Amino acid sequence: MGTTRSNRGRSWSRSEYLTIAGLALAVISVLLAIAVPEVRCAVHLDECRTGQSSAFVDAPRDPNLPFDVPTPAPYRLEGKEPRLFFGPQTILNRGKPVVLLVRGSGFSPYSEANISLYFPNGGTSVAANIEVSDGGYFKTHLLWRPVREYGTEWNNGNWMLSVHDAITGASFVGHISVRSDERTPSADQWSPVPQLKPYKEPDVSASTAGRLCTAPGARSTLHVSGFTPNALVEINYLRPDGKRVTDSSFWTDAIGEEEIQDFWQTKNCRRRTEFTYRVVLIEPKTGRRAEAMILLRTK
Repeated sequence: MGTTRSNRGRSWSRSEYLTIAGLALAVISVLLAIAVPEVRCAVHLDECRTGQSSAFVDAPRDPNLPFDVPTPAPYRLEGKEPRLFFGPQTILNRGKPVVLLVRGSGFSPYSEANISLYFPNGGTSVAANIEVSDGGYFKTHLLWRPVREYGTEWNNGNWMLSVHDAITGASFVGHISVRSDERTPSADQWSPVPQLKPYKEPDVSASTAGRLCTAPGARSTLHVSGFTPNALVEINYLRPDGKRVTDSSFWTDAIGEEEIQDFWQTKNCRRRTEFTYRVVLIEPKTGRRAEAMILLRTK
């Protein structure tokens, strides 16, 4: 009992058979795992090209290489009157969404512009918080769309656009006039919540300003376009060896665009040095991606 006899004179116990079978299964599991792209990326057998940010290998923090630092504290911009621009300011209802361009200048740098679009009856249609650049500028796209349940009567009228400066507390208001005519479809024919598509292939261009060893650090700016509207996009900054320095994410606007700023410093300030990082943007839901390079200088 408990053993199997071999015709060749060797007796194997049940536990030995189970051990050998377990080892064989383990080897098979490893071989299957290596075939998975994410695993090959993690063990450095292949470059990480799975379309997901989790595939990148994080590098240990090295103070001698550029590392990301917090954005400078927001402040009131003196000597420049805030201004708000938006359009179109008149919409003829055709039962379809209309893209609105909203931009401002003279707002508090490094703060947020709180943007809201209100129905004529006062309810909120769209709300968004947009980062203000170092120069006090912002730009974004919102989506106006007629609401079936309101019909033409309650969609017609003045839609109020409000932009609030989070630092000064000042609010700036404009109005978008919506009207209907004989060519306006009946409400039951209006487009439902739209599934917007990218207007072009994903693209990102990068620029840098400032120096790593001079406060507040070097500033990198990413100009993003061609992603799915209102989609989550992940940013990965990679060293020349392919390991990830840091990552973050953002939501695109109503046409799939966004502008992202990050700040960088280093402890390696003894001599004039340049560093190059690769930037990989990935939209997890669709796998759409774009890449750029940023050049960071110490002095």
